[in-house]
Amino acid sequence: MSMPQHLYVAVIASDGEIASVVTAILGGPGYIRGISPHIIATTTSPDCINREILLSMGRLYGLKIPKEIACYTRISPDCKDLWLAVDKAALAAAREHIRKNGPPRKSFYRSIWPDAVVYAGVNIPPKPTKNDDEASWRNWFALLAGEFEIWEQKLWDAFSDSS
Repeated sequence: MSMPQHLYVAVIASDGEIASVVTAILGGPGYIRGISPHIIATTTSPDCINREILLSMGRLYGLKIPKEIACYTRISPDCKDLWLAVDKAALAAAREHIRKNGPPRKSFYRSIWPDAVVYAGVNIPPKPTKNDDEASWRNWFALLAGEFEIWEQKLWDAFSDSS
């Protein structure tokens, strides 16, 4: 069995906090266990007002919440195999970004995802507010993790199949 091919994924969302948490749920940011998909958080709106809450909840759940979130316009389309859009606004933004800035990366993964921009199609539960208690945040993390379980498996399966 050969080494799997690199899989570069950008999780894009209109809400930077959601992009951060989804990236962590999917195993990012960056590489995990040395050999794995490389996943980063990107956003169309970098405002993050609940950063400390997210970081503490991430520690509680053993998730590595990205400390920084990249603005999607600063990422060259040919650097990513997949742009996983969390919401419809992010989907449109990613498609427009690729249309304006060149084709996506050509790789093995085009056979799995012919379109480099894919809508996750999951239910995003309403995010707690800054004033909500820790239990609300725990529940939100759990719901979000459940929604993205399928994508965690899809990414890992695609990555594993590339070897």
